[in-house]
Amino acid sequence: MTIMPKTQSTKKKPTTVILHIGPHKTGTTSFQAIMHSHRAAFLEAGIDPLRLGVMKNYLSARHGDIARAVIRPEMLEPGMGLHKGNIGQQELRANLQDEIHKYVNNSESNSILISTEALYLLRTEEELSYLKQLFPKQCRKFIIIAVRRDYEDWKRSFENQFTKTKTRLSSNRKAFSYLGDDSWLWQLEETVDLYEKFFGSVTILEYDRADIIKVICDELGVKINGDTSAIRRNRSIQNSGLGRVKWYLLKKLFGNEDQGLRGIYVRTKENIMTRF
Repeated sequence: MTIMPKTQSTKKKPTTVILHIGPHKTGTTSFQAIMHSHRAAFLEAGIDPLRLGVMKNYLSARHGDIARAVIRPEMLEPGMGLHKGNIGQQELRANLQDEIHKYVNNSESNSILISTEALYLLRTEEELSYLKQLFPKQCRKFIIIAVRRDYEDWKRSFENQFTKTKTRLSSNRKAFSYLGDDSWLWQLEETVDLYEKFFGSVTILEYDRADIIKVICDELGVKINGDTSAIRRNRSIQNSGLGRVKWYLLKKLFGNEDQGLRGIYVRTKENIMTRF
């Protein structure tokens, strides 16, 4: 897939939006880490990773707010999927639209990149219509990227993640935390069909446990020097007992991948391994 030529010296407003929609547990957090820590490489390729400000507690952009602003309201109820947040959906949508329009109009790249697995949770044309309305009219082309992972491996990773984060499984089939074999979470093809119907073609990449970052960056035409396989964020624990205790103690003593001593260590290690 060819994105666009590199940024030109003459300022030009972006006309393409790249949506990396996940889904969850397919290396999205790792890709997002490299997307923000190596912005220069993406900008060199003519791709501007959208910045919506930095979250209060984490050094990452608020791309998840985009899904929160457009998703069907039932998914914002307790235990259903996304956190409701401090403001209503309509207000959030209006604020994001204004912020995104300003960002796009000030960007000198050809394409804007958004990466959030929460976009995979969208299931209706109305949600996608709201999503499209967040962008200015000159953004006429949308490129959708999704990653496909082996079902059994994918489901096991989900279950391990829920164990790590102490997320209670739900019996409500509409909930994000319902992981039965008939869960809508596993309906990748249906989600792809919906996005294709609304935006056009969807590029599906096969999950590579060794280095999914390289797979996605190669698709985008972004060159990252160094060992991108060293970036392994939000890994699911492999042992439901001992693994969870180890993860909990590390978090309490040293912080997480974004905060505290562990955050400093993780970012330093990643920068060394992916040094230009």
